[in-house]
Amino acid sequence: MVTPFIILETQEKYPGLRHDGSRNVLLGELAFSACWHKDRRQLKREIPLDSNSREFPNFIEDSHSIEILLSEESRDLNERHPKVIASDVERIDHTVVSKSINLIDLHIYEDRSCCLMLGQPQLAELPLPSFIGNVVVPFFYRISYVERHGLTMARSELWGEYSHGAEGLRERSYESDLKNLKDIPRNAPCSCGSNLKFKRCCIKKFNAKQNIERDLQNAEQLSNARRHQLDRVKYI
Repeated sequence: MVTPFIILETQEKYPGLRHDGSRNVLLGELAFSACWHKDRRQLKREIPLDSNSREFPNFIEDSHSIEILLSEESRDLNERHPKVIASDVERIDHTVVSKSINLIDLHIYEDRSCCLMLGQPQLAELPLPSFIGNVVVPFFYRISYVERHGLTMARSELWGEYSHGAEGLRERSYESDLKNLKDIPRNAPCSCGSNLKFKRCCIKKFNAKQNIERDLQNAEQLSNARRHQLDRVKYI
């Protein structure tokens, strides 16, 4: 339940949002300044004016018109978080047309509600200010990034994306399960409940994931090395 105190706390942190008590909705302009650090896999938010991050190409200072539906009845049934609406229809439509993409590529449905399956850490019970900072701000940062650099760049440079709806829930659950497997001894019972030893069960899934991550890391290192060689050639 979102109390009046939590609403006031949220408005102090995000003064562009106001509370419409008749609809129990937070609405207005969500302003942010953020920078994606790819090497750290981290979105740094609330960047001060004197920060070096403001000089990075991934730094974005922007605002988006949004609505956050706070009533229990309007909550997302899969995620159990408040439903978020991208309310600047003209801006979103312009982004879709100018970038030759589909609305769903922005993780926005036809009713302008936002699918927040973006591979960022998400918890249904986050306090409202933390939910906005850790989930909603990254969501709209990505839209601003697409506006500036295009969808292809966003998919290659930013965090990963889950599928939409129930399929995304399954992907995230599977990923979470794989992370939990790393601490299981080979001869211990597998955590999936099969009554088999870990080495006879889900260790194959875990090893496959480790191999994929290693191959991706090697490919990225090779790409960076080739890019460095090309940069050196330019100045010889």
